[in-house]
Formats: sequence, structure tokens, C-alpha cells
Amino acid sequence: MGKHLVICGHGQGRTGYDPGAVNAKLGITEAGKVRELAKLMSKYSGQQIDFITEQNVYDYRSITSIGKGYDSITELHFNAFNGSAKGTEVLIQSSLEADKEDMAILSLLSRYFQNRGIKKVDWLYNANQAASRGYTYRLVEIA
Repeated sequence: MGKHLVICGHGQGRTGYDPGAVNAKLGITEAGKVRELAKLMSKYSGQQIDFITEQNVYDYRSITSIGKGYDSITELHFNAFNGSAKGTEVLIQSSLEADKEDMAILSLLSRYFQNRGIKKVDWLYNANQAASRGYTYRLVEIA
């Protein structure tokens, strides 16, 4: 097993805190829920994983510096797209093919959430920057 990095989406940025999707009625933020998931992953994964929980990596534009030396980078998000999105999907840079880890993550999450598949995208900053450096990166959305 290699060296893995999990990035919690949203959170503290350069100019303030980005909560991501918010359910004010329930007092829930995407940033908070993603960090709860990271704690569970840390406790139960059985793997050596480093976590970034205190920084909005997208806002700081720091993926190229923090990603160096990792065999795999996974960024976690909870999808609130339009309030009706359901399921899980793995977003990868459009010039790449899904690898074993992409498929394994999707397979595991699809046991609990509708499988929305692997999505190739060219608009995702962290995916584009990671691909330009040869880093293995994916963004996982769960709704």
C-alpha cells in the first residue's frame, strides 16, 4: 500500500471560512460533514492516510505543493448540486482513464449510494493541476 492523501473539501480559506453546502435548518455544513467522514476514515480504514482538514486546498491553490510524494490524492465532497442530486461519483481529469483506486472507491460507496459513475472533467482546478504534475487525483462526491 502506498502513501495516500485525503483532502477535505471547503473549510478555511485565505479570506474566510467556506462551509460549502449549508442546511441552516439542521445546522449542517458540507465542510463539517466531510471532516466527520475523514475522522471515520482515519479510525476505520486500516491504512496509512494523511488528511488535510484545516485548509481549503482549492482556495489556497496548494494542490501542487501538498500533493508531491503521494501515490494517491482523494478530495472529499458532499454534493448538494441542486438539492435533488443523489448518489456518489468520482471525478477525474478528462485526459485520464479511471484507475483501480477510482473504481474501488466507486464500488465501495455504491454499496450505500446510487452509482453515478466516473466523470471525466476538464473544469476542475485541482484535477487539472494534479494531472499536470503526474499526481493521481480524484474528487469524490457523495449525495
